[in-house]
Order: sequence, then structure tokens, then C-alpha cells
Amino acid sequence: MKKSEELITAIFKDVLGEVYKGNISLQALLAMCSHANFSKSREDLISNQRKLLKYFGSADEILKFSHFKEIEELVYEKSIHFTDEIIEANKQKMISMIRRSHNKLNDTIKNQEEKTKKFRLLLRNFKHDASDAIHSTKNRIVSEIDAIINRRMNAIMYGIDEIIDNNQDDKEKSAKAIADKEMNGMNEDIREMIQKSISGLKDKLTKMKHHLNAEYCNSMSLDDGVMGNVCMDLNFDTAMSEMDISFGDCMDFLGSVIGFAGIGSFFTFLFPGLATILGGVVGGILYGVRKIFGDGGRAKAKEEAHKSIQQSKEEIKSKMRKATNDMSNNLLIFNNSICELIDKELHALKKMESMINESKNKMVENVNSLKQTEYGKL
Repeated sequence: MKKSEELITAIFKDVLGEVYKGNISLQALLAMCSHANFSKSREDLISNQRKLLKYFGSADEILKFSHFKEIEELVYEKSIHFTDEIIEANKQKMISMIRRSHNKLNDTIKNQEEKTKKFRLLLRNFKHDASDAIHSTKNRIVSEIDAIINRRMNAIMYGIDEIIDNNQDDKEKSAKAIADKEMNGMNEDIREMIQKSISGLKDKLTKMKHHLNAEYCNSMSLDDGVMGNVCMDLNFDTAMSEMDISFGDCMDFLGSVIGFAGIGSFFTFLFPGLATILGGVVGGILYGVRKIFGDGGRAKAKEEAHKSIQQSKEEIKSKMRKATNDMSNNLLIFNNSICELIDKELHALKKMESMINESKNKMVENVNSLKQTEYGKL
């Protein structure tokens, strides 16, 4: 009996909580005695029922006195609101889940915004550095060509002076040999210098491109596998095709930049009148040599030779300026092509940032909509 009483009390307390302070076990006993048909084996309950009926006069009066009806109504009311309690509990769970998801997405988007901002700066730096490298290469080539011409033409002048001073035999043959040697050397020096400069430019741009691609893989990805890593490939082939340039063949690259098909035919292409120029140089030299035998005027012979060599040097430089202008224009076209390529990437990056912002706004709208439509304002 004691255990049953404790069980009844515990169950009612679990249902009613702390809202009811009555004696549940006593009220339940009175309610049972008012209408229950007890087993004959429970003489104690039957005896109590007789006493209560005799005292209160009727079963209804016993039930009324027990106030058990009020307990029933309280339990019924609690059962009606039980669904609301479940909804409220789920609502709180939903609020917590929304907040966690919202905060996580906000952190992810903020992180991606910082990465795109960093990569935009990298693109702009690449554009600036590539332009600097191209213009530096162009200026260095122009400057070194001028220096090579000066050096080789001065060597011709010194060689002719030596012929005049030493009064060598076969003066015309010796002078022509010196001129041929230095002009061929000028050809090789300029060719090797341009090849080295353009090859260095190619290596630098390729290294810059690889670095940019690596940074892109690090920057252009959303965290936690939302997007994954997507690597960009800055394709210079499009820019190169404007000048028939390929990084795979440095000689083709070189020939395209300079503006002719074969680097080996450099002076033949550049100076169709090269033989005439050399002839003028040698002719001036021979004129000076003849002067030696005419009146012994070595100083006059040197003066005439120097004058002829200087005129030839200026003619060579003039023709070289035309060639280097063509090369400069091609390098400028190449630079503009790279700039256009980077500008396209910057434009695509701007679109990506717009998509991120749009997704962020839609996320906020969806969260707010869920708050309003599912459970009311959370």
C-alpha cells in the first residue's frame, strides 16, 4: 500500500510539477471510495467506504469533498498545453540551429571576402610588375644595342688606326678583314643580347604566373569544402597569338618580338644595304691609306677614316632605331594583351564578389522568412 501511494504521488507530481500542493494520495482514496467496487479481498477498503458513505450520506458528496475533480481538470489542462510545450522546445532548438548556421555562414563569407580582396591586390600587382618587366626589357635592349654598336665601331676605328700607323702591307685587305670581323661580331653580340633579354623576360613572367596561380588556389576557395579549390590558369597563349609568340620556343618568341622570321638573318633583314655600308667604311679607310702614300699625312688619313666610320655608325644606329621601334611596338602590344587579360580576371573577380554578397543577402532573407513563417517571430 505504501509503495502504491508513493507511485501515485510521484506520477501526479511529475505531471503537475510544483503547481499543486494538495494531498494527492488522500484525495485519490476519497475519490475511489465514492464510486469504486472493491474486491472482497480488500475488506479494509470496503470498511472505509461504508464509513464514508454513512458520514457524507452519498457517493457524490464524498467525491465533492475529495476535490479530485479539480485535479482531473488541472491534468486535462496540462495535457492540452503539452503540444505547445513540445512546439516551444522544438522552436528553441530551431533558433539555436539557425543561429549556429547563420554565424558559420557569416564567418565563411567574411573569410572569403578577405581572400578575394587579397587576390584582387595580387592581380593588380601582377599587372604592374609585368608591365615594369616588359618596359625594362625594352629599354635595356635599346640601350645595350647602342653600346654594342659603339664598342664594335670603335674597335674598327682602332684597328684602322693601327694599320695606318704600322704602314702594313695589303692595307685594303687588312682593313676589310677588321671591318668584317667587327660587323659579324656586332651581329652576334646583338643577337645574343636580345635572345638573353627576351628569354629572361619569358622566365620572369612564367615564374610570376605560377606564383599567381598558386595564390589563386589558396584564395579562391570557400572553407570546409563549400566550394573546394578551383585553380586559375592565366593563359598567355591568347596574348601571344597576337604576335605569334610561344613560350615553348624562345627563338620564335624572340623573332616575333623583333619582327622577323629568323634571328639568324638579323643583319640581312635589318640592313639590306649592309654591303654598301661596309664598302663605305672600307672605302673611307682605303682613301685614308692612299693619303699615306700620297703625302705621308697619317693624321689626315685617320681623320678621313674616323669621319667615314662615324658616318657609318650613325647610319647603323638610324636603321637600328627603326628596328627597335618595331620591337618596342610589339612588346607594347604584348604588354597591353597581358593587361587586358588581367582586367578580365579582375572583372570576373568583381562578379564573384557580387555573387558572394547576393548569396549573403539571400541567406539573411531566408533566415528571416523562416523566423516569421514557421514559428512566428523568433
